[in-house]
Amino acid sequence: MRLPSSVLLVLALALTLAAPGCQGTPRDAATLLWPDMTDPYVQTTRRWTRSDAVYDGVNLAFAAAATLKTEDWRRAFVDKYAELYGQTGDEAARSLAGQRAAADQGLEVVLALAAPDGGVHRLSPRDERFKVFALSGEKALYPQEIRPMEQEFWPREKLVAFFPYATPWRSFYTLRFQDVPPGPLALVIAGPAGRIELTWATSK
Repeated sequence: MRLPSSVLLVLALALTLAAPGCQGTPRDAATLLWPDMTDPYVQTTRRWTRSDAVYDGVNLAFAAAATLKTEDWRRAFVDKYAELYGQTGDEAARSLAGQRAAADQGLEVVLALAAPDGGVHRLSPRDERFKVFALSGEKALYPQEIRPMEQEFWPREKLVAFFPYATPWRSFYTLRFQDVPPGPLALVIAGPAGRIELTWATSK
């Protein structure tokens, strides 16, 4: 029986790390094989990301994934950006100050939408296909801003680097809400096909 190439690669790496004189450790192997598992930024992003989908029978109607920009997510983002782009300590400090200034303007959420028939490239507060709002307890909060993450600043390879759920079929937006009280929060994306509700235990 011929083993798949991926299995052969894993076995070869395991044997290499187990060989006499090899300085590798199980952690080294995990980092090499599954780098996302040991990446603090990826783990932080996953912790603050929620996703769901609505189906019309067996067919996908639309799907959504959203990342809440909490304080610890912003710090992790700044560290990852500095690592990828080789920023100095001063540059990273200015980036963190910029992130904190943005947080003072309101709570932000990165929202990625996908639908098989398209139609998610024009999301706006006046959109008649998708309604997007947040729920804080019984109170509905509507976004003050829905801003496309334009490819000029967020080309596809950059989206993939910072948002593990990025695909060519998802359109990315930044939503900004004001006067969001602390506590549980839900982001609602509703359309004719159904409704998605993404929840976080806290908005901070």
